Amino acid sequence: MKKPEKLKEKFELILKEEAKDFSLVYIESGGGLALFERKELWLDMSFGLGGFLHELAHVTTKEGHTGIFADEFSRLVNKYCDFKGELSYE
Repeated sequence: MKKPEKLKEKFELILKEEAKDFSLVYIESGGGLALFERKELWLDMSFGLGGFLHELAHVTTKEGHTGIFADEFSRLVNKYCDFKGELSYE
């Protein structure tokens, strides 16, 4: 399996665990976006793990860039990344 496909598979598993009502939509815009009314997290794969976890923190908190969002983003990073910034979800 190619690396992007393996990463997509892991993103799907994390999304199911953290926000099972949302679906992941892959786009080619260089970023990501949480669409609450549609229950979709849009993500360009070039945005990477950090971008995915950033958007996921918006989804799980329903917050903008607040302290609550920052705490949630930190929780997600600690849960799903190792010290090299690699995805550690098994």
